[in-house]
Amino acid sequence: ARGHRSSDGADEKAWKRFRGRKPHRLPDVRTCRVHYSPGNFSKRWDGVVPRIENCKLRRVVVTGMAGLSPIGCDWETVSANLRKGYTGIRHFDEWREFEGLNSFLGAPVVDFEVPAHYPRKMRRSMGRVSLLAVKATELALEDAGLVDDPILTSGRTGVSHGSSVGAKQSIREFGQMLESRSTGSIHANTYIKMMPHTTATAISLFFG
Repeated sequence: ARGHRSSDGADEKAWKRFRGRKPHRLPDVRTCRVHYSPGNFSKRWDGVVPRIENCKLRRVVVTGMAGLSPIGCDWETVSANLRKGYTGIRHFDEWREFEGLNSFLGAPVVDFEVPAHYPRKMRRSMGRVSLLAVKATELALEDAGLVDDPILTSGRTGVSHGSSVGAKQSIREFGQMLESRSTGSIHANTYIKMMPHTTATAISLFFG
């Protein structure tokens, strides 16, 4: 504490050094995140915020887009619903059984069906969240004209796909294991379906 004083004045000197230090420079609105080439460990984060003049800005070209959403799974449907003001949000009465839950609103993707051409060997390790991700990626690749393109398996294509959680059924199965102290509810693919990066994994295996 500042009010404490030691006999030799060490605390007072330390306090003066603390008060006299220069504050960390905060990033301004023009500061960007720097991405360095793979394996370049010499320029990793060192506590100094890089300024815009030190950043290498790279152009990004969007060649294909797609999405599966509560208001449609193609742009024509999504655009029409946006113009109508349709949100896709609906009320879930079945959620009332959960004590303490105050909101019963959700926005599900209701018109999604697993494509018949998806191999069973692939599907058995994918929950619904992964199936949605793979289908959206497939549509985006079709939009870009890259389906079955050699670039996908060349080792030069990467996947960046976010997912908060994996399949809720698999999460429930792990919860049952904790409650029952038995692994009877889980199987070989349960964790693969549950893990947060399940979507990126499924996309990579399916198309790569």
